[in-house]
Amino acid sequence: MKITIITVCYNAKTTIERTLLSVFSQTHEEKELIVIDGGSTDGTLEILKKYADEIDILVSEPDKGIYDAMNKGIANASGDYLIFINADDYFYDELVLARVAQAPPADFIFGDQYDEEDGVRTLSDNLDALDVYHMFRGYFAHQSILAKRELFQKYGNFDLSYKICADWDWILRCLVNGATTTRVDTPIAVFTVGGVSGIAGKKGLLSRERKRLIKKNLGSLPVENALMRTEKLFRNLLRKTGLNKNIDTLIRTRLLKKFPPENLPPSL
Repeated sequence: MKITIITVCYNAKTTIERTLLSVFSQTHEEKELIVIDGGSTDGTLEILKKYADEIDILVSEPDKGIYDAMNKGIANASGDYLIFINADDYFYDELVLARVAQAPPADFIFGDQYDEEDGVRTLSDNLDALDVYHMFRGYFAHQSILAKRELFQKYGNFDLSYKICADWDWILRCLVNGATTTRVDTPIAVFTVGGVSGIAGKKGLLSRERKRLIKKNLGSLPVENALMRTEKLFRNLLRKTGLNKNIDTLIRTRLLKKFPPENLPPSL
């Protein structure tokens, strides 16, 4: 199994070397690293050139944002599977790709992820499956998901009209069209908390794009969306009474009924 690691970056001189070293340390030999730099001016490019002999493809030029850069990486990829490890992220350890290569074949292979904030790692919650329910709830992490390259040929690349949710939209697009999944019982990546998505979330962009991609891929879900809004508005009260679990079960049940296993292969 050949695995393509795509790293996109822009002015990331403080973190890019850690990302690169985590890729170079992987014991799995059938791999390639593609780095798409947005035309950095802070010294990032000098670090990339330092490792030029170990980077298979390096592109440094202005782009239209992170998803445009990721699409450039896809266009240059030759691996059976693709994974995006960006400049703030890194592999959990040197055996990640070796373990993943032993997984049963599927369109998506995914595993656990750790979130890192102020140097402290915590295991991400709710990454036990990759399906419509979890995508509806927003439980996914592209840093810990490997996708078959042929999925991009079948369902297209990332939609540049999204600023922060194009990966969410793309994965959901694949799932509703029958993409299969396999879960590996191992951490894959460490994600640095913060950045663009956190800022966008405060400005309401995350919510607006989420509503749009849900409607686009799943259609109108008035009951499920109402339940989600209720849970968010009364989160603390519902948790105290335990009713949050009832709402969660109801959402899951309704989505399973609308998108049954025979139409959407479940995670293993």
